[in-house]
This record gives sequence, C-alpha cells and structure tokens, in this order.
Amino acid sequence: MMFLAFGLFFSFQLEAQRVIKGMVRDAGTGEGLIGAFVVAKQNEAVGTTTDFDGSFEIKVPEGTEFLVFSYTGYTSVEENIVGKDNVEV
Repeated sequence: MMFLAFGLFFSFQLEAQRVIKGMVRDAGTGEGLIGAFVVAKQNEAVGTTTDFDGSFEIKVPEGTEFLVFSYTGYTSVEENIVGKDNVEV
C-alpha cells in the first residue's frame, strides 16, 4: 500500500511540471551565451545553465511565473513565462 501511495505521489509530481525551452543571447552580437544561469524566480532550487550554443531546457513547477537569467558581466533579466513554452532572452 505504501508503494502505491508513493507511486501516485511521484506521478503527481511529474505531471505538475512543465518544460520551458529557449535561448540566451548577447544583445549586441546575437551570439549564444554559454553557461548562463536560468532559475525559477519563485523557487531558486529549480535551475539550469545554457549549453554550448546558449540554449536551455528547464522543468518548472506549474504556477511558475518568472525565470531569472544571469551571466557574469551582464545585467540579470527577469522574463515572464506565463503562457509560454519557448523564451528568447
């Protein structure tokens, strides 16, 4: 019975997330930023970094409204993600 309850809880946790994909680019050159931080504003434990071309994919809990993008030497940016599955910063 305990295993069934755990399985139901785990399934609910998987369903209660959504995936946001996107790119982080330098505003001047348009080049992707490698290793930029992408964090859910309401839950800073949820985050990722961009890959070699500036792209990212992050699973955020339902109800997350903002992502925060940061990179050394650049100003941090908050982006509203309500109703979005893809973000370019």
